[in-house]
Amino acid sequence: MTNAAADPRGKVTTNTALAYVTCFLGIYAAFDILPIVLPKEDVLQGVRWGDLADAPLLFGLLCAWIVLGLQAGLWRNTPLRLANAFALALLIQGHGIHLAANTISAYLDASSAGWRPAYFLDEHWGHTELHLGILLEAAIFVVAAKQTLGLRSGQRALLLLLAGVFGLFLTADAIEGQTVPLMLPAGIVLAALLVLRKGRGAAIHSTFFATAGVTLVLALLGYGAWHGGTFPEHDWHIWQLLTEGREHCC
Repeated sequence: MTNAAADPRGKVTTNTALAYVTCFLGIYAAFDILPIVLPKEDVLQGVRWGDLADAPLLFGLLCAWIVLGLQAGLWRNTPLRLANAFALALLIQGHGIHLAANTISAYLDASSAGWRPAYFLDEHWGHTELHLGILLEAAIFVVAAKQTLGLRSGQRALLLLLAGVFGLFLTADAIEGQTVPLMLPAGIVLAALLVLRKGRGAAIHSTFFATAGVTLVLALLGYGAWHGGTFPEHDWHIWQLLTEGREHCC
């Protein structure tokens, strides 16, 4: 059985699917990391480098979701188009609210009148809507992605590695965004959805997002156990710990 560009039965080939998933993960990594690690200096009217990068990065992520969805066959009928459009609309609006409120709150004192609405819009409304859009997109991939050709052992290991990394990104998002009550059960749902679709054949995209959900659950449970059953917010990621020291961690 060949892994060439196309398969006569209409299945997505493994090499192509893995390449698309890898590119998607790279774009998501840039979306997650760059706004954090860029210099904090003001650039334009009090807007910082990370804030400026956050806007175009969203367009890149949006394109990544759409292209990966097209490759997985997620835009093949009207119900799927509507579901994808709704999920991506949530993602876009949530990110916009978070970006604006986060930029403003960086210059507000906690005792000021504007702090409470800015904090609520950033840390609660914005993050919740953004992450809900991501989770809904992931669920659509798990349920509806086209069947793919079989995986060889090396390809399976690569897919699990990619999914594990994506799951860790989602874990950091949940902790920093205070959306653990949403993300933890959602990870379980993603895994359950993959079990339910097993009878319809394997799909690399489905396995990627469902395995990321399993990683998300395990990582969050480990983090909660580390902190005595709580999930305190931390505005840090592992790359910050490596470069700035553990004093920024806990």
